[in-house]
Amino acid sequence: MKRANALAPIAALSLVSAQAAAAQQACIPATDLADTVTYAVPLAYDATRSACDAQFKASGFMKNDGVSFVDRFRARQDTAWPAARRVLTLFATSMSNGEDAPDPAMSEAIANMPDDALRPFVDALATQKLSEEIKPDTCGKIERVMSLLSPLPVENVSGLATLIVELAGVEKPSICASKPVAGARAKAKPK
Repeated sequence: MKRANALAPIAALSLVSAQAAAAQQACIPATDLADTVTYAVPLAYDATRSACDAQFKASGFMKNDGVSFVDRFRARQDTAWPAARRVLTLFATSMSNGEDAPDPAMSEAIANMPDDALRPFVDALATQKLSEEIKPDTCGKIERVMSLLSPLPVENVSGLATLIVELAGVEKPSICASKPVAGARAKAKPK
């Protein structure tokens, strides 16, 4: 028996075990979601520019300061990609195939696709889908939100978005319970 054939059952078992573990996890670590937000902001910006460019005033935020705002996120996309990929894989694993069960073909396809093929596919698909969802009457609101978020550091924007998802109680998959931040309690200063 060839060595590759002998290892095939082990590889198949590993894949099934990984899929089962991902399905059992059923929650996204808050840090992975924050990195996914960091990764997704440039995609959302590009989608908004595509859908709303005619709506934005020449003197407005999107046409003047939008690029510098989003470039801070673009600079971190490579670092954020591994977490975004994990979140994407978890979503694919928890997607229903119509029988309230994970779709193993979808998660296997994502798991086996190399980054240099998956990432451009995800970027193009996400940008296109977001662009299709943006209605002209929301363009001004999106610009206002980006303008209000622009003074914040990338970590704060991503953390705030993650907190909003947690507070909204998103499920399938949900956000894993956060651990308290050390030193988060305010300490009274002695008088």
